[in-house]
Amino acid sequence: LPFPALRMQFLAVPSKLGVLTRPSPTDFVGACLMGIACLLSGSVSIAQEHAFYGKSVKPVLQSRCYPCHGALKQEAGLRLDTVAFMQLGSENGPVIQPGDAANSLLMRRVTEHEESIRMPPEGEALSRSQIEAISTWLKEGAHHPPDEPPERDPKDHWAFRPPVRSPVPQVAGLKSNNPIDAFLSEPQAAKKLVPQSAANPRIWLRRVSLDLIGVPPTQQQLDAFALDPSEETSHRLVDTLLASPRHGERWGRHWMDIWRYSDWWGLGEEVRNSQKHMWHWRDWIVESLNEDVGYDEMVRQMLAADELYPNDLGKLRASGFLARQYFKFNRTSWLDETVEHTSKAMLGLTFNCCKCHDHKYDPLSQEDYYRLRAVFEPYQVRAEMVPGIVDFQKDGIPRAFDCNLDAPTFVHARGDDRTPITSQPMVPSVPALLRWEPLPIVPVSLPREAFYPSLRTHVMENYLADRQSKVQNAELSLEAAKKKLAEGPTQEQAKLELAVAERSLRRWALELEAVPLRFAADRAKMTDDSAEQRSLLAKHAAAIEKRIAVSKAEEEVSLAELALFKANPQSRDAPQKKLAAARSSLETAIKQKDAPGEEYVSMRGAEKSAESNVESEESKKREYPRTSTGRRSALATWLTDRRNPLAARVAVNHIWTRHFGRPLVPTVFDFGRKGTSPIHPELLDWLAVELMDHQWSMKHIHRLIVHSEAYRRSSSNAGSESNLATDR
Repeated sequence: LPFPALRMQFLAVPSKLGVLTRPSPTDFVGACLMGIACLLSGSVSIAQEHAFYGKSVKPVLQSRCYPCHGALKQEAGLRLDTVAFMQLGSENGPVIQPGDAANSLLMRRVTEHEESIRMPPEGEALSRSQIEAISTWLKEGAHHPPDEPPERDPKDHWAFRPPVRSPVPQVAGLKSNNPIDAFLSEPQAAKKLVPQSAANPRIWLRRVSLDLIGVPPTQQQLDAFALDPSEETSHRLVDTLLASPRHGERWGRHWMDIWRYSDWWGLGEEVRNSQKHMWHWRDWIVESLNEDVGYDEMVRQMLAADELYPNDLGKLRASGFLARQYFKFNRTSWLDETVEHTSKAMLGLTFNCCKCHDHKYDPLSQEDYYRLRAVFEPYQVRAEMVPGIVDFQKDGIPRAFDCNLDAPTFVHARGDDRTPITSQPMVPSVPALLRWEPLPIVPVSLPREAFYPSLRTHVMENYLADRQSKVQNAELSLEAAKKKLAEGPTQEQAKLELAVAERSLRRWALELEAVPLRFAADRAKMTDDSAEQRSLLAKHAAAIEKRIAVSKAEEEVSLAELALFKANPQSRDAPQKKLAAARSSLETAIKQKDAPGEEYVSMRGAEKSAESNVESEESKKREYPRTSTGRRSALATWLTDRRNPLAARVAVNHIWTRHFGRPLVPTVFDFGRKGTSPIHPELLDWLAVELMDHQWSMKHIHRLIVHSEAYRRSSSNAGSESNLATDR
């Protein structure tokens, strides 16, 4: 026997007389069986105790305690991710006493009634069953596996390491040369699973048509493909689908869900959230997908088109991503959403957790959150005038721009913007975890048209066309008034209406004459013209503006006279007061015309949205900054750098999801430690590198997926006998 104690028992068995005698063969066998039974019983008991800890105790600690007492953070110097750490304890010594639950500090803290002392400090207290499990475990000796591993270093999480292109597996018998099939077939072969057979060609064509353009094929197309389902034909069909304008419309819907596209809402005409005319951003998404603009370039434009392409109205549409975050009544809510949804959509991280405290699962600090907010702090929103329309209520491109360049960012104590910690403004940056070098922020000098948008050629053309249209309408009104005077029986009213029409025409004729004068003065401000020339042009613009003011005041007097004439004799007080006010305004305008000076109203090429519900109209009309901070373009460059471990993975995961219905990473917006690990990590990384190696072309990834055998297979749930046997 291998154990000395048992061997001695078998060699010396007491008799009834108390004399040690040699055991009989029967006694020896019985003793052996008893000893083995004792050993097995002890082994089973120990295994059960270890299993109880792993099943009933450790998951509770993992979900409720590790965020503050694990590998990520050790409040009070305490770690709870292994029993060895618990016995080592905190600053106050061990927190468990095996065999004595009542005197274990861990037990006392989770059962404490005072909320300021109770653990965990946030969320609900542990449930009765969870507390009972911990108590039972402690009473029975706090048994645990002797080789219990601690939590891994949070920075070593799979998603925080740059993706690496794994070698494509060599699978025996695999006919497909598509790497996707090789990665999927390797684990299937290891488990001896038999893949489903290929779907009927008609089913595949319907599937790929719906996936790529959202429209099923015609019966004729189905019939033709059924007759020739060759690889060459399928490749030609896929290229045709990807070239269809409907492809961008189909996939634009997917990406708009991810990037949170929405129209505006408010009260009446007042915009409170998002912006009017957001469809410009929608159109940019659709067009970019159709043109196969790289995913990285799309991200750069959405975050910083105003810094990268300040004079390209087509690309400025992309910053609708930021304009959509607009919220009139609370700047903090506005920027909270910007940080949260930029990180979720483009990094796959739940960064919003850090607004109030350090992240409970990922190595992201509260300061990281406010450094990222500082990147966005200066930006505001305005609408850029589009060709053909001067009324911003009818159209205009919603776009971002850096407005308040020196706006500071402070950490909010416990996330409350009413208690900012003003002693240390935050420096704009990205999370330290993902920062391989200081964020290289370089201010951007903007071209004249970007900070003085009235200089755009189409703006003057818009105003000229608008004023010409107003003149033509006024001429028609004048002709109608003359005709009415000639034919109408009420001569006095007709004369008044004629006066209104005449003065309206004079006013709009002056407005038309003023357009080139005002634009000339505006251009002079931004050129190297002499001070004398700038002064002269400004005087011309100011003079005609004063003449317009007189003409408009005369029109108002005529309108007031007509209203008084039409008024009921019993209700003439209000029209009389309005007429008196109009005449007073006319007198003031005539006096000001004689001393016009050099002050005039510049032409508007853009309209700024209110920063808050208390911003004045004067503030909204102030000149735009001539430089931009460069913060968002630095962020965009960092985010799409090949060294960033998240951007490409997040993108291919979204594409895969919408083809197969199941993501490679189930938690599509959380690649952090709280999320779910990828089901095929090597395939995910291979696709991420493949995307980057092919200029971030999403159409390239679409082709790979839809030409794979995995995509072609039948979706029937009728498995083979061998698969069913494996399942059983």
